[in-house]
Amino acid sequence: MLMKFIVTALFCFSAIFLSAQEGMYNAEEKAREMTTVYTEKYQLRSDQADKMEKIQLRKFLQINKLSLIKDQDPVFYIEKMEALDSGTDGSIRLLLDERQLANYIEDQIELRKKRAELVAKLKKEGKSELEIREARLMW
Repeated sequence: MLMKFIVTALFCFSAIFLSAQEGMYNAEEKAREMTTVYTEKYQLRSDQADKMEKIQLRKFLQINKLSLIKDQDPVFYIEKMEALDSGTDGSIRLLLDERQLANYIEDQIELRKKRAELVAKLKKEGKSELEIREARLMW
């Protein structure tokens, strides 16, 4: 179950990241998709699902805005994307109840492990710090 969620989330995040690289996309549609993933995984109540959709919409609208600066200032872009990721994580944590939060934290631990594996692999390949940080955002 956990692995299925991680694979689904990674797929969604990868698709989102690639969409952001290619330009603008429908933030409302992506917010609904991610809300559905979170609602199913964490069994969100309807009030939580409504708040989650707002969190996700805010995130995707920001990704759209940030995609405009990616080529002009890649360092700034990555810093803002990392901050957005952190802020979204904090908002999600505040939304969840104790049981949901425990499951979410477990998933985040797995995600951090996957990101650490990716970083180690990319360092071995001699990738730049900027390339590593950008790749880490996809996970």
